[in-house]
Amino acid sequence: MNEENIEQSTQPEDVPVNPEVTIGLPDANRLSRLLAQILDGIILLVASMPVMFMLNIGSELIWEDVVETGIPIGDILQITALGVFLHVLINGYHLWYFGQTLGKKMMGIAIVDARDKVPAFSKIIGIRYAPFQFAGAIPGVALIGLIDVLLIFRADKRCLHDMAAGTRVADVSEHSEKEQS
Repeated sequence: MNEENIEQSTQPEDVPVNPEVTIGLPDANRLSRLLAQILDGIILLVASMPVMFMLNIGSELIWEDVVETGIPIGDILQITALGVFLHVLINGYHLWYFGQTLGKKMMGIAIVDARDKVPAFSKIIGIRYAPFQFAGAIPGVALIGLIDVLLIFRADKRCLHDMAAGTRVADVSEHSEKEQS
């Protein structure tokens, strides 16, 4: 019996293939995902402060008023929209071609679909990123952000935003090293 017959006998045609199960790239570990998120946050913070200053966003907020009454929803949405715009501006190229933000690139991890390919850019931004940024910024709905990140402790290490977009985060560090050699 040759190898071809063995492969056919172990994979009957009538058994459906689960698109969520991958045999290629390994899942990224939770620490590398956390560190990538922290790096992305620092990059976005550094980029957004001068832009917020130049555009006069949030400058009318007085600390005492914020503590007493909270930040007006209009300001929250304006700041969040700026954050999403800057995120796309800073990470768009790498997300489009490699499924990576700068933080993910530094950590050797990437967003992939069920076939270990880079998902469509519209799916990454329109389903995986922007809705969860806006939902997390709105008082009363922000709990969704906590639920989102806590789901990383499931066995498959996928957060709510991963499940919504049909993606996962994979360790591509060894894959990148093999391509370079």
